[in-house]
Amino acid sequence: MKRIIKVAVIALMVIGFIKPVCAEEMNGFGNPPEWVEKENESRNREKEREAKNQISIKSSHIVEQKFLSVPVFRQETKYWCGPASVQMIVKYKTGKKVSQSTLASYMNTNKSGTYVWQMVRGLNKYTNSNFYSSTTIAQRGIYESTKESLKKNYPIVGNVNTKLLNEKYQFDSGHYIVITGYRYRIQGTPASKSADCLRANGENKSLYYNDPYFKTHDSVGAYKMTKAIEKNGNGGYYIW
Repeated sequence: MKRIIKVAVIALMVIGFIKPVCAEEMNGFGNPPEWVEKENESRNREKEREAKNQISIKSSHIVEQKFLSVPVFRQETKYWCGPASVQMIVKYKTGKKVSQSTLASYMNTNKSGTYVWQMVRGLNKYTNSNFYSSTTIAQRGIYESTKESLKKNYPIVGNVNTKLLNEKYQFDSGHYIVITGYRYRIQGTPASKSADCLRANGENKSLYYNDPYFKTHDSVGAYKMTKAIEKNGNGGYYIW
């Protein structure tokens, strides 16, 4: 009997050490099936080819910008930033407001968050497209990807570190936001000296985003957004 009790205690101790992954880990790419990874790589290659065929703007006096009117929805639980972000994009693309609970169920969201590959899966299903794929900051810059996606009227999802993105956050965690716009003012032109441009750490490149936690629309310099994604601890993933 004592032996049985001892074994049971050891088992409970082992189980106690098997903790659920934290939000930062769960919001990472995860470990998807091999076919998902191959499909993701294929989409990224196609987007890269299309981007290389684009003609760059070389005017000396220009403000390069684009904004999408993506609605802002508040996440309904502290770990539904993923479903809330997908909900915003689905509403923008299709006009339908799919419930966050439906999206959370489809993407297997739990109290630790949502994997990036499940986010891609949910976005493609509910926008009735095969557009979305994930990549990392190391593979492709966020500003360039934002330009390419928004030209086709597809918002981007960033997987960011909260504190690095916005000092208003009282906690340090992984978080999903929706990038809805960009603005680039050529250095040295009259436009580049405006307060609106310089507010983002003096950068000429700004990114605009919807935050489901605060239910706000905000902007930040492209460099700061890059660092917020890069330092999230999951390889710097975003969805474009």
